[in-house]
Order: sequence, then C-alpha cells, then structure tokens
Amino acid sequence: MLRGEAVTIREIAATLALRVGRPIIDRTGLEGFYDAELNFAEESKAGLPVDAAPDGAAAIVTALQEQLGLKLEARREPIEVLVIDGRAAHA
Repeated sequence: MLRGEAVTIREIAATLALRVGRPIIDRTGLEGFYDAELNFAEESKAGLPVDAAPDGAAAIVTALQEQLGLKLEARREPIEVLVIDGRAAHA
C-alpha cells in the first residue's frame, strides 16, 4: 500500500518509480496537492507485475488506473542523467 497526504503528482510518480524500478515521467499536467491511497499486489521476483495477489489485490499498474485514474504507458524517451565521476578527483 502507498498512502500520501497533500502530495503532488510528481511525488506520486517518484514514489512509483522506486517501487517499479523504472523512471516514471509525469505527463499528466495536473497541478496541486492530492490525498492518495493505492492498494496493490507485490511484484514478482522477476520485477514484473503479478496479475493478482491471493487477497485479490491488483498489480500496481492495474491498481493505479482503477483506484487513481492514472495510467502508466511504456515509452522509450531520452532522459537527463547526472554522472559523478570520482576518478577525476584522483588525477
């Protein structure tokens, strides 16, 4: 379960990204603060969503759409990455 009070959609996306192990970019255009609660099944060992847990909880992608009305779409997009190279400090 994930629960947040007075959180932005960007904060929800960042929390979901940690959970699914992939970058999630907010493309909703929604502003403001929201109270949100999301109940979902755990991920499988391979990191793929499980269709349903024994207690009937939906996989995170399905739960997100059914409970919060948000949809995750897989896309390939360039993203900014910051690389810190410690080797330069020893030169």
